[in-house]
Amino acid sequence: MMKLDERIAKLAEFANTEKHILSLTKGVSMVTLFWICICVFFMVVVHFLPAESIAVMSQIAVIIMMAAMTYAVTTGIAADSPVTGILAVFFCVLFSWERLSTPAEEMPIWLLTGILMGSLEDLCKKVSWKNEWIPDGVTSYFVQLLPYVLMIIVGGLLFFYGNGLFDIIRTCFAFLAGMMDSFPVVCLVVAGICISWASGIHGADLIAVVARPFWVYMSMCNFSAWATGTALPFVTSESFYQWFVWIGGSGATLGLVLDYLLFSKDKSFGKRALKGGLFNINEEVIFGLPIVNNKKMVVPFVGAPLVLAAITYFAITKSMVYAPVAMMPWVLPAPLGALGSCFLDYRAIVLVLLNVVVSMVVYLPFMKRNK
Repeated sequence: MMKLDERIAKLAEFANTEKHILSLTKGVSMVTLFWICICVFFMVVVHFLPAESIAVMSQIAVIIMMAAMTYAVTTGIAADSPVTGILAVFFCVLFSWERLSTPAEEMPIWLLTGILMGSLEDLCKKVSWKNEWIPDGVTSYFVQLLPYVLMIIVGGLLFFYGNGLFDIIRTCFAFLAGMMDSFPVVCLVVAGICISWASGIHGADLIAVVARPFWVYMSMCNFSAWATGTALPFVTSESFYQWFVWIGGSGATLGLVLDYLLFSKDKSFGKRALKGGLFNINEEVIFGLPIVNNKKMVVPFVGAPLVLAAITYFAITKSMVYAPVAMMPWVLPAPLGALGSCFLDYRAIVLVLLNVVVSMVVYLPFMKRNK
């Protein structure tokens, strides 16, 4: 019978090699730097512009973000075909034209359209046609035109007859995003990432294959709600995990590093690991302590972030801290990243510091027993 770590390894290998999954993951990830820039920009200009201008500018920013994602996903499948990417974005705008006042809700339509158009291009590349009566240059040109003709036909059919399908996609995606935002699923995500790491597999990358499109959707919906002054619909976008749960890296290992630095006789490990831990890099802990295949440390490695997730989820749902809206560079120290992601809510810093102390308490007895 296949062991759990072998099953996880096979799943990770599939996720990192299947073209459509890989293109979707990379396409969404590639444009996050743009979204970080947009969030920082709005964090500044909100103090100088009227609310009406902020609302309109936020709609434009979300539309451009979705267009960039769609283009990246499409060209990832279609082997960098710019015409295919542009056509995909064109049809996305047509499909969502009457709903662009709330553009974030259209994200699943745009991503699926990108996957569809890219797949048509990829499928047509397998077509070859030669005829002794027609010059090769002519047949080659018609073969090149074939995917674009198919895209126009499919796009036109969806434009005229696809509204019912689009409504189903929006409803299903919003439902799944709501599930992702629930506390039980948060616990599953945290435990899944930590157990994967303990098995020697990059847990965050594995879970992100499924979760990141939903996290980006949550972030954009929260951003749109913030810009229009309405209640934030989601708690657990990626920034929730990044700044309040993965403090020091997956497993919330900054608390463990501080335990070694403060309570261990030999402080050399704590000093080495602290340099990376402050900036959310914990390979020194994962592979140097190690966490991987170390049964003594699996319990706190999974348990500490679960406790932090519970504390943070409670604090945000009870309005003790503003829910994360913005995306910040992952290499920031956690207090600064949390402050930025919550649009300068100082209570986010307090919550991060509290979580660090809690993680230290969880890790301490296991640290003392770990030789």
